[in-house]
Amino acid sequence: MKADEGKRKEIGLAVVGSGTIGRIRAVLAKDYPGVGWLGVCDINEGLAKKLAEDAGADFYTTDYLELLKRSEVNAAIIATDENNHVAPILAAVEQGHRLFIEKPLATDVRDSRRVYDAIQKSGVDTVIGYTNRFRRRFLVIKEKLRTGEIGDVTTVTTRAFMNRMVPLATLRRTTERVNLQPMVVSGTHSLDMSMWRSGSSAPKG
Repeated sequence: MKADEGKRKEIGLAVVGSGTIGRIRAVLAKDYPGVGWLGVCDINEGLAKKLAEDAGADFYTTDYLELLKRSEVNAAIIATDENNHVAPILAAVEQGHRLFIEKPLATDVRDSRRVYDAIQKSGVDTVIGYTNRFRRRFLVIKEKLRTGEIGDVTTVTTRAFMNRMVPLATLRRTTERVNLQPMVVSGTHSLDMSMWRSGSSAPKG
């Protein structure tokens, strides 16, 4: 944690990745009163510039290191493509920024371990983007499980329905496709829901 972190009341937020999810996060952040400064980044300058305009960002760039090293930044959202999470995560950890990371940590188990270890060692406050945990219907189920209203859980089965547009769009953005399996792209949410509702820890990748 930075020495002056306790004195800061406003969030200086860096959003790395200006695609669909990064755009959603940045636009929502614009309206959050706790965010006092907003910077966005994307390797596609056009995307970064357009998001900066739409979200009223204070700064945009194509270089995530430039953004993460700015003195205004004390928190970061990593919303790049799945294959490109590792470098900006590690850079943000090095700067001591609080982190919100879109799943997964990495698409390779060794990289995932490296990122997880770096986060643990640094002690930075970090969460993975399992936003289903905050949906009312899932919170209701979680509470019923916690109070025993449903009874003992002996088996968990999950089903996810997704059209082809999402996985195909993910694959089109990269040539590194070997680890972009259904479990990495979407199934991880089902796994997290199963573990979270049963009281287990969330998956590390």
